[in-house]
Amino acid sequence: MGGYIKNEILCDSTKSTIYSINGTDTGIYHFKDNCSLNISGAVDGIVAAYFMQRLNIMGLKTQFIERINMKEHLIKLLSILPVRVRVTNVLHEEHPLYGYAKNNILLRPSVEFFVKRTANNNNTNNKELNQYSSVSYETILNSGVIEELTLETMTYMAIRTYDIISGILSTVNIVLCDMSLKFGQYYNENTEEDTVLLAGALSQRCMRMNINASNIQDVGVQLVRSLHMQSCIN
Repeated sequence: MGGYIKNEILCDSTKSTIYSINGTDTGIYHFKDNCSLNISGAVDGIVAAYFMQRLNIMGLKTQFIERINMKEHLIKLLSILPVRVRVTNVLHEEHPLYGYAKNNILLRPSVEFFVKRTANNNNTNNKELNQYSSVSYETILNSGVIEELTLETMTYMAIRTYDIISGILSTVNIVLCDMSLKFGQYYNENTEEDTVLLAGALSQRCMRMNINASNIQDVGVQLVRSLHMQSCIN
């Protein structure tokens, strides 16, 4: 692993930077440190790579190619779809209609869809979704921004990803409460569009777990240790 030369910055955010590589359809995904939230980019990179490798083994297509180092992944370059999918197994708020209380575990995971906000009107406590508005499946189809087959594929992949990751975490006594996933598309060798999971979607910042830790950094470190111990046992 290694030997890749970063070229142009394609995307830069508080969480990550994506670089192009000259003459290829691949790029480098760099996980940033966040000192204010005490988040390590190295821990994020290790956790995301661990999960991405297992999804690829299970037949789910992802943007991930390989881990270059602790903070960087080699990825496929693609066009990002404008809808984010959240799979949750724990209620974020009380639901009087069904008599559920906040943090109550559901009988089965629910799927919600979010699109980027066009106005600064944030009314959710989930920081990961602060810039997004909740929309229905039918609204997305009626808008025409995503074809029905693509949305069905995203929904299936989101549920399958949740099942796989929650299963892995359960082996180290961690309950996955919810995860926020983003998808993209690229043309494969048959010039057909493939829908894939984005590289940063499985970092600790995009998941909420019931792990016993005092801050996000502790969550990541404890998660890495637990998964490492489990891989050694297997």
